[in-house]
Amino acid sequence: MNQQELDRLRDLVKMEQESRDLVKLPYRSYRELVNGLISGVKFGGALENTVASTYLGMVRDLLVSLLRVRILKILDQASAGNLPRRNLLLEEAKLTSALEDLENLLKPRRGKAPSRVMVTVFTANYFSIKTSRGNMINDPMVGDLAVLPREDAVELASNFKVARAYRIKTRRRP
Repeated sequence: MNQQELDRLRDLVKMEQESRDLVKLPYRSYRELVNGLISGVKFGGALENTVASTYLGMVRDLLVSLLRVRILKILDQASAGNLPRRNLLLEEAKLTSALEDLENLLKPRRGKAPSRVMVTVFTANYFSIKTSRGNMINDPMVGDLAVLPREDAVELASNFKVARAYRIKTRRRP
């Protein structure tokens, strides 16, 4: 147990709370930070166990505070449209990478819709159909329209379950 490391962590939490941007931490990851803080913790008798448990509780509370502040800053910046790139720990970099992937998935893409989905007209009643993307179409009736992934619409049309599969045409924006 190192009181200096605990004081240093307390100072980092305070700096992070007072700063608008992410503070550069002297660690590469939270794992490295935690390992440095708990490396000297020893359990033994009743008194040592009580002191160690108290110390670990303080470490946990400070880490939760640090995590909360940093993650909220990352999410605030991401919601404003600019993911942070600097001063990230390893785990935070993984989080921003996941947020970036989600952002890319949610961006509208031009010219992709006609090749991905088709409108179909059912020729018979069915209990339910599960699409290749995992969506369920429950109880389609004769004459019902459904927007299906292209591969499903083509397969259903070839098995005479739908009358026609129409491609969706979109206008391209200049």
